[in-house]
Amino acid sequence: MSKNLSPRQRRLAAALTGTLAALAVSLSLTGAAAAPSAEPTPPATQACWAEYESGQTACAADAATLAKTVLEKFNKVSVASPEEFERIKAAGSYRSLAVPSGVLASYAIGTLWSDAGYTGSSTTYNTQNSSTCYGQTYTFSFPSLALNDQISSFAGSAACQVRLYDDINYGGGFYGYFDCRSNLAAAGVNFNDRASSVRFHLTSTYSCF
Repeated sequence: MSKNLSPRQRRLAAALTGTLAALAVSLSLTGAAAAPSAEPTPPATQACWAEYESGQTACAADAATLAKTVLEKFNKVSVASPEEFERIKAAGSYRSLAVPSGVLASYAIGTLWSDAGYTGSSTTYNTQNSSTCYGQTYTFSFPSLALNDQISSFAGSAACQVRLYDDINYGGGFYGYFDCRSNLAAAGVNFNDRASSVRFHLTSTYSCF
């Protein structure tokens, strides 16, 4: 402590030093309160499209933007049936988008969602084959998923049923074929956030809940 300080200043400095020392001991014993961390930002939902024959894929922030992306990038529209495709060509528009005369159809065969109840991020799987699963003797197979280990609900379409696999390339355990499941965490299902690959195939038994 400086000898140039007055007695009163020396007493104040000593008191301050003692207070700081006591605070340091207290913090070392109890641990300094950490600054509150910001809440993690949840992943943004997105909509994706994947086609069996071409291997083409696209993703966007929502279904409307995805439709525009697929149309502009691949000159294709995702439809449920040949009849819907003919209506789109006749109208010259698709989801408020102008459709060129040479547009191609991509037929939906099923959708997987990241959340229960057919919500959250999604991937809709498609084929160029207008017959989809009707009368087919083979499966439409996708060896890996964009939403790997994140699937919580699914629905087949155009006569297709869905089989999910634990691992990529159809390895590990599997679940299905079924038309749809709204909650893969439900009792008796137990396949939530497990799927890494998927197949779509025609089967004769309706099974959807």
